[in-house]
Amino acid sequence: MQIGSLGEVVFEASSRKLVSPSEFTASYEARYADHEVLGSPDVTEYLAPKPAEVTIQIRLYSSMCDIDEAMGHLTDYMAGGAAVQLIFCGRDFGQYTIRKMEETIAPQLKDRNLTPSYVDLQLTLKEYY
Repeated sequence: MQIGSLGEVVFEASSRKLVSPSEFTASYEARYADHEVLGSPDVTEYLAPKPAEVTIQIRLYSSMCDIDEAMGHLTDYMAGGAAVQLIFCGRDFGQYTIRKMEETIAPQLKDRNLTPSYVDLQLTLKEYY
């Protein structure tokens, strides 16, 4: 079942494949300016919305997805400054850029080699206008 996507990285959950965010947080803010007025309280002026920020936590299991392929796409997006479409739970959030990617690897011994059992990713995205 497809849950969403970030560019070419598809979030899905099935009996054979799992690339699914464990946590998805969106943050919205507005920009204001406070103008000092002599002898009066400050006057507040609404300027515009700030670009939204999204944090996504994803666990990539080596037994259920190609970790290198998913990481390759995400790293290329971030390094190239690409704005990619973010869709989650049927909602189109628009274009986002990856601003930060944190990776935690859980190693396992397989055929005398140390390989990742899973990789935890935390992505910080910013809306792109």
